[in-house]
Parts: sequence; C-alpha cells; structure tokens
Amino acid sequence: LDGAVAMAAAAGLQVVLDLHGCPGGENGLRPCGREKGGWCVQDWRVEESLAILHILAARYHTCAGVTGIQVCNEPSPAIPTEMLCDYYERAIACVRAAGMAASSTAIVLPIYTQWRIHEFSQCWQQRGNVGKVCC
Repeated sequence: LDGAVAMAAAAGLQVVLDLHGCPGGENGLRPCGREKGGWCVQDWRVEESLAILHILAARYHTCAGVTGIQVCNEPSPAIPTEMLCDYYERAIACVRAAGMAASSTAIVLPIYTQWRIHEFSQCWQQRGNVGKVCC
C-alpha cells in the first residue's frame, strides 16, 4: 500500500483509501472480500474495523496525496440504520483523532442500496450530523 500511495503521489494523483472488507465482513457477499452464507450483523467485528481505520489514518495522515478514506464497503441492508450511524460517527471520530484533518481528507460513508438513502439521511439528521461530516 505504501508503494501504491507513493506512485500515485509521484504521478500527481489523489488516493482514497478504502476499507473494502471489514473484519468479519460488513456483508456476507464477495464485494467485502469474502462470501459467507449465513452472514449476520454480529459477524461484523466493529471494534477491529475501527482499529484498522485508526492505523490507516495514522499512517497516511501526512501524505498529501491521500485525500479520502472510505470506512467500509457496501454495508449490508441487514445492518440496522442506528447501528450503521453509530459506526459512522465512531469511524469519523477515529479517523480525525488519528490526524486526518477535515481540511485535507474526506471521509466516505457508503449507503448501500439506494432504497436506504432516505432512511439513513433521516436518522443521520435526527442525530444532529448534517453539516458535521467534515468536522
């Protein structure tokens, strides 16, 4: 990963780091790095996922070419919206605490599938997070 980030920077490209497969999986399908029939929400090891985000953010926070970090990939529709919002709030705090500043690094919070956008937006807004994502 260090080499890829260095090559991208040398070429003038920006990099978005992507935790594309959380420990235990944020779903049971191949897009998160493994396919697991019978996957359930309790399989997702949230604490380990946050620890990995902290390690990545701490390692790359001084790399000017790293301009974003995605905190998971295609979270399962089976993950309750409140739980997903909890994880995203904690992930944002974790990444910022590790040194990735809002002025230089975007945090990508995926919503999968499109039918969840309204439900997620409503929950996110009720929690007072609208406009605070970049803080």
